[in-house]
Amino acid sequence: METKYLILSISMLGIVAAGCSEKENKISPQTNITTMEATSQNAKKVVRNFYESINEYNPQKSFDDYIADSLINYAGGGNVGRNGWLESEKITLAALSNVKVTILDQVVEGNKVVTHWTYEGTHTAPFYGKPATGNHIRLEGITIDVVENGKIVEHNLVADETQFLQQFEKK
Repeated sequence: METKYLILSISMLGIVAAGCSEKENKISPQTNITTMEATSQNAKKVVRNFYESINEYNPQKSFDDYIADSLINYAGGGNVGRNGWLESEKITLAALSNVKVTILDQVVEGNKVVTHWTYEGTHTAPFYGKPATGNHIRLEGITIDVVENGKIVEHNLVADETQFLQQFEKK
């Protein structure tokens, strides 16, 4: 009977296990590390591609490509699901020209990606009933996204949304 050893790697995301048989006469955590690195890099790429795709002004395609239908969205008190977030993004992009999402930094472990970003544009069309002001609008935030099967399945946002909304007032 073959004996199996279990190698555990503990990270801030939990425990990942990889098996290695006694017959192989060695236990190599490199397999586990390589798998985690690949998962991390894939998750980072998905999140980066999503945020950068906002610059293309096609939120439906961005969401279809990168956001899971079953998204759990903790932003806004957790009341806004995938469709609510998508509608909000459509309204914001319709009100702003020259939108530029810039990723300032990303930290990834496993399938969890923390992204520090800015979202900027010019208020050139109505936004939730507020007429265009020509104001430069800027939001800086940090998101925590979880990626599974190439799509974002969990999203959380930390940003000063009150300050963001105040920028839509006439100066």
